[in-house]
Amino acid sequence: MKAILIPLDGETTVVEQDGPDDLQRMVDGDLELVDVPGRVDAVAYIDEEGKLSMTPNEAATALLRASLRDDDWIAGACVLTGFDPRDGGNRDVPEDLIRRIVCGDPGLPRPAPVGPRGAADDRRDG
Repeated sequence: MKAILIPLDGETTVVEQDGPDDLQRMVDGDLELVDVPGRVDAVAYIDEEGKLSMTPNEAATALLRASLRDDDWIAGACVLTGFDPRDGGNRDVPEDLIRRIVCGDPGLPRPAPVGPRGAADDRRDG
């Protein structure tokens, strides 16, 4: 099934996933489900214990901000999948999310790339 991978660093991409084992491998840990704001047809998966050992994922945090407490954040990789609320099953991620998040069309904010120079490096010299 198609999913969107928002890694800690690197490009946000469309990936194929084949169930919980693949999702666990992609987030590098046990799965925690996070709602995608404003959507009933998509969910996000993160590492349940990512904050204990992983770096904050600014792009995923920005995308999911409305589903988080004010002082909360996403750590580690994040995977978005489609979701069928009738049976609770995963589906292909909706095409409009791919266009908005991966391709940068208007709508949901496109996660900013996080590389070696993150927000903490936006300080002035002098």
